[in-house]
Amino acid sequence: MISDSDWQIFARHFPTLSSENKSGLLVRNHGVIRHVKPGDILYRDGDECTHLPLVVSGELLLTKHGESGRAITLYRVEDGESCILSTLSILNAALFPAEATSRSSTTLLLVPAKAVRELIDSAPQWRQFVFYTYHRRLSGLIVLIEEIVFGKLDVRLAELISERASGGAGVVNATHQELAEELGSSREVVSRLLKDWERQGIVELRRGELSIRQPGTLREIDH
Repeated sequence: MISDSDWQIFARHFPTLSSENKSGLLVRNHGVIRHVKPGDILYRDGDECTHLPLVVSGELLLTKHGESGRAITLYRVEDGESCILSTLSILNAALFPAEATSRSSTTLLLVPAKAVRELIDSAPQWRQFVFYTYHRRLSGLIVLIEEIVFGKLDVRLAELISERASGGAGVVNATHQELAEELGSSREVVSRLLKDWERQGIVELRRGELSIRQPGTLREIDH
């Protein structure tokens, strides 16, 4: 059973799923709190999905790897969110179709597959949560497809860097490979663009991070 302190933290992030009724008690009695380190793999492509992860704190990254070695970031799961691919795999008794990795120190509440099926069958708030999550993720994936098909890579890269640096000191902590996966491109193409921008003085590249030197010029690219 989940402790009082852990349950209170979970309830703050998932208020509609933690009410003290039959469904809430089912989650509390059968759910398991798990702490994972940055880079830990929760599910690999082709794994059986035995539990539904609900992110209490931290972040999961969902990535699809192709046979060519390239990869693309499908979506991120942050505080108060769940992984819709896990839900769909559980409901359809299907293998997990991507890779789920922790991006930071992450706390999860893992709900067993059997309990998930029972909750969705019997609890309206769980069905609403699943439908909302499905709609949100599907909308995000449609936007991602539109960007890949119709968007110019330099514009998308500039936009991604500006977004990742917002609210900070103009520093993006990410490797070229990670940026490429976010954009559905190759590391070589992203590195070529970044090195060209470095020669122009727009960014400064360092191992595992980059600094924006000309934010105005970068904003002109992403518009």
